[in-house]
Amino acid sequence: MYQDPASCTLVMLVGPPAVVNPPTTARTTLAFAVGEVAHVGADSLAVGPLECAAGLLRPLLPRFAAGQPISLSCRDGAISSTAKVPAGTSPYAGARGPLTRIDAETVTLGALTCRIGAGSPNARSYHAGDAVDITCRAGALDRISPVSTAP
Repeated sequence: MYQDPASCTLVMLVGPPAVVNPPTTARTTLAFAVGEVAHVGADSLAVGPLECAAGLLRPLLPRFAAGQPISLSCRDGAISSTAKVPAGTSPYAGARGPLTRIDAETVTLGALTCRIGAGSPNARSYHAGDAVDITCRAGALDRISPVSTAP
């Protein structure tokens, strides 16, 4: 689902379910960012620290402009949805899935990397591959918590 930020028109992707809405697995990474468009590439869109491939939504990239306030959601590195947000909305980002990389300075989950700052929670007990939820504000890790793997 895509919301055209200029007209607020919803665009629904049509195609085989495996392409439009692939099944979720234990390795699926979901990420989001709310803030201003940082970059519009030939096949990608970036909001704050999150940049995702356009994939099926590539023809709609020209509708975005740097500085435009939106929310961007991505699944396994590809855009899954966008929506217009009010100007002045506080920027933040987050993700759910297996940690891709973690060290003393940064936490990476899929396409989202947050630095570990003085005010960040203790992340030393987490390791690459652990299923977690993270949020970042101003580029710094704001929250990290384990995701239950129970069915």
